[in-house]
Amino acid sequence: MLKNWFSFYRFKILKLAVETQDDEAAAFGEQTFGGENFDTDVSDNEYVTYELQTKMKSRMWVYTEDSQLPEKIDYLFPREFYYYFRVENTSSCQFEATFRVFIVPEELVESRRHWTELDKFKECLPPNSKTVVCRDCDMSSIVRQPPQKTEDELDDTALPTGVTANEHKNYCDCGWPFHLLLPRGRRGGMKFKLLVFISDWSEDEVPRISRCGSISFCASEASEKYPDKKPMGYPFDRPFKNNSYEETFAGLNNVVIRDVCINWVDEFPEAVEDC
Repeated sequence: MLKNWFSFYRFKILKLAVETQDDEAAAFGEQTFGGENFDTDVSDNEYVTYELQTKMKSRMWVYTEDSQLPEKIDYLFPREFYYYFRVENTSSCQFEATFRVFIVPEELVESRRHWTELDKFKECLPPNSKTVVCRDCDMSSIVRQPPQKTEDELDDTALPTGVTANEHKNYCDCGWPFHLLLPRGRRGGMKFKLLVFISDWSEDEVPRISRCGSISFCASEASEKYPDKKPMGYPFDRPFKNNSYEETFAGLNNVVIRDVCINWVDEFPEAVEDC
């Protein structure tokens, strides 16, 4: 059983104020959280935080199907971050894992329908290994790919006049826009629970014909299947044991739940600045 294969260690969030390549971020994670540090408490590390941040931004927008006049709009934007998961595979076999990441406001924690998928991805865990898994928020499976952040990128999603969706190279709109990756939170911080659940990729995988948009939801061709053998929302697709999320996940070694905070602030440094 999966729970006998894993000991799931603390998850951490790394805040980045400048653009960082994935290989550099992975190397940082291994140096900071792996090796001799794998079983140590790194809560005091200056790069580690349990607080995510959001802010409101403004831009000019032209609704081409209406008056075609420019209008100033406000929209939400999250501060970029990396996940670092410390995972131990105690099996003598390589394991391909599905990481499922969910978030919920603390006040709605017992409502399974309010647990929102934040990410889902595959990672190969070597046999008898202690692995630091690095994940960029840009790659979130719920975000339309590639993520649009700058005003030019946001405008580039609009279809040219006279061009239908099927004729355009970016016809697939699957996935949330990047700026809706996180809930807004509250001034001074709003408490959330973040859950990471590992399942067996070999039991989850659905062969894909094409790749676009969100891997969590997208089947870009009519003939394609929902891209997960597990039900949508798994493991929150069924009622909690005794109506308690704690009882449901208690004792499982393939799941971890952590307290996080989403703080709605006025400003923060961005990894990609508008020109």
